[in-house]
Amino acid sequence: MGGLLIRFREFVNRGGDRTSLAKKNIISSFGLKFFDIVLEFLLVPLSLTYLTQASYGIWLTIFSLINWFNFFDLGMSHGYRNKLTVALSENDLESAKKYTSTIYFTIGFISLSTLFIGLIIVPEINWQAILNTDDVSEDILASLMILLTIYFALNLTSKIISSVFLAKQMPFLSNIINTLTKLFILIGLSALVIFYGEENLIFYAGIFLICPLIILITISIYFFSGRYKNFKPTWKYFDKEIIRDLLGLGGKFFIIQIGVTMLFMSDNLIISHLLGPKEVTPYQITQKYFGIPLLLFTIVMTPFWSAITEAYAKKDFSWISNLIKKLNLGWLGICVMILIMLFVFYPFLNFWVGENIEVPFFLALQWAIFVLLQTHNQIYTYFLNGTGKLNLQMWTNIFTLALNIPLSIFFAKNLGFGSAGVIMATNISILLYLILRKIQYNKIINGKATGIWES
Repeated sequence: MGGLLIRFREFVNRGGDRTSLAKKNIISSFGLKFFDIVLEFLLVPLSLTYLTQASYGIWLTIFSLINWFNFFDLGMSHGYRNKLTVALSENDLESAKKYTSTIYFTIGFISLSTLFIGLIIVPEINWQAILNTDDVSEDILASLMILLTIYFALNLTSKIISSVFLAKQMPFLSNIINTLTKLFILIGLSALVIFYGEENLIFYAGIFLICPLIILITISIYFFSGRYKNFKPTWKYFDKEIIRDLLGLGGKFFIIQIGVTMLFMSDNLIISHLLGPKEVTPYQITQKYFGIPLLLFTIVMTPFWSAITEAYAKKDFSWISNLIKKLNLGWLGICVMILIMLFVFYPFLNFWVGENIEVPFFLALQWAIFVLLQTHNQIYTYFLNGTGKLNLQMWTNIFTLALNIPLSIFFAKNLGFGSAGVIMATNISILLYLILRKIQYNKIINGKATGIWES
C-alpha cells in the first residue's frame, strides 16, 4: 500500500508545476463530482415526488432562463479570469487589485440596474403564453420570475469568486461551491417534502435560489478576508480605464456567451412552447443522465484554461501541443463510456425515476451524440479561450445563433421529431464549431494562422 501511494504521489508531481497543479485539481474535483452526481440523481426523483411532471417541466424551463441572462456581465468575468491569471503569474499584485476591484464594482452596478429594470418589466409579461401552460396560475409564474430576477441580480456579483478560483488554477474550490449548494438544496427539499407535502412552486424555487446565494456570499467574505486579502476589492483600486481593458477581451466573450447560451439554453423554452412543459421533463432527465461523461470531462478540462493562458503567455507551445494530444486520447475513453451508457439507459431509467417517464430512443441517441461532439469540442474551445483567440468563435456563434432556433423548430414540429429534433439541431451547430476550431488550433500551434484564424 505504501509503495502504491508513493507511485501515485510521483505521478501527481511529474510534469512540472503547471501540470502537477492541474493533476491535483482534477483528482480533487473527481471526488467532489462523485458527490455532485449522487446529489443530482437524488434531487430528480425527490423533485418529482413533490411536483407534478408538468410543474417540474415548468420549473426546469424557468430556471434555465437564468443562463440566458448570465451574459449581462458582458463577458467580463471571462476577460477578468484571463487578466488575473497573467497578473498573478507575474506577481503583479497592483494589477490584480485593480482588475478585482473594477470588476466587482462594475458588475455590482450592472446587477443593481438589472434588478431595477427587471422588477418593472417582469410583472407585465404574460408568462403563461410564453411557457404555453395553464397548469400554473399567472400570479405564481409572475412571483417565480420576480424571485428569479432578484436571485439573478445578486448571483451576478456573488459568483465572481469562482472566476478568482479559476484564475488561481484552483477549480477544486469552485467545485466545492457547487457541491455544497446541491447538498443544502437536497436537505432543504427533503425538509419541504417531509413537513410540507403539498406542492408549492414558490417554496420549491426559494430553496433552489437562496442556497447558492448564501454559500457564494459566505465563501467570498471568507477568502477576501483571509487568503486573498492582498487583492480584495476596494473602491480605492477601482479604475474605470480597466473597464475598457476587460471589455476588449470580455466583449468577445460576451458575444460568444450569448451564442452558447441561446444554443444550449433555448431548448427548454422551445420544447415548452411547441410541445408543452411536460415534454421538458423527459428531455432534461435524459440530459442529466448523459451529462455525467460531459461533467467528468469538464473536470479534466477546467484547470487547463488558465494553465494554457499561462503557457501561451510564456510561449511554451510544446507543453500545449502535448496536452492536446493527451486530451484527445482521454476523449476516446469518453466515447466508450457513452456507448455503455446508451446500452443500459432504459434499465437505469426505470430504476431511477420509475416507468412513468417515457423517453424515445431517438432522444437518448441524440443526447449521446451531443456529449460525444461537445466533449471533443471542449478541447479546442478551452485552448482558444485560454489564448484569447476569439474572433472566429465569435462569428461562428453569431451564425449558429441565427441557424439553431429555426432549425430546432423545423426538426421538432415540421419533421415531427419532437424534443429529439431540438437537440439534433444543436448537434449540427456543435459539429460546425468542432470542425472550425480544430482547424484553427492546428494553424495556431503550427505557426500558420493568419487573418481571422490568428485573432
